[in-house]
Amino acid sequence: MKIEIDRGACVKSGQCIYLHPELYALDAEDFPKTTVESIGDDLIEGAEESVELCPASALALVAKAD
Repeated sequence: MKIEIDRGACVKSGQCIYLHPELYALDAEDFPKTTVESIGDDLIEGAEESVELCPASALALVAKAD
């Protein structure tokens, strides 16, 4: 699994970064970016929560292509 961020939908609330700094950081344009390539079992709960709580629905969990 990986997290995709729709920059067009993102409102830069920072909620994802605040709640899960282990998964997100700010890029040079103050958009969130993921800090992990792949979501393992240890991070899946936080990833699911961040997707669910994103105020703009700009985050999505998707299967990682091999």
